[in-house]
Amino acid sequence: MAIGRVGCFLTELPGTPTHTAFGIRLDADAAARLGAPAGVPLHPSFLYEIAFQAAAFVVIWCWLRHRLVSPGETLTFYLLGYGVFRFLVELVRGNEVAWMGLTRPQLFLLLTVPLVAARIVVQARKGVYRLEPARTR
Repeated sequence: MAIGRVGCFLTELPGTPTHTAFGIRLDADAAARLGAPAGVPLHPSFLYEIAFQAAAFVVIWCWLRHRLVSPGETLTFYLLGYGVFRFLVELVRGNEVAWMGLTRPQLFLLLTVPLVAARIVVQARKGVYRLEPARTR
């Protein structure tokens, strides 16, 4: 996902206008091609996502992979984390608003993130997750 977002960063509208120091300014040609204002700092939303993906990899590889022994549970935790992150990053991505100030991905995530969270709660009640990491022999 992180590698794929590099392509998005190089070819798509980065995000909404920002007042932060790390905003990306498009030249006139890029702005015209992407339908964005030229010279206005924009949120580097794809860079935010690259950072999230790198952090998620570290968390999964260094911490979660030894605690989640049931098949598919690592993916479940990743999907929950990514769903929450994606809902938040959509606030600065500049995607078209579909309904009540939310984008289509946000509307989808409003339905699916609670379902994934509910699955984690059910699995936790079943005792699927370990509190201590697995010991190696």
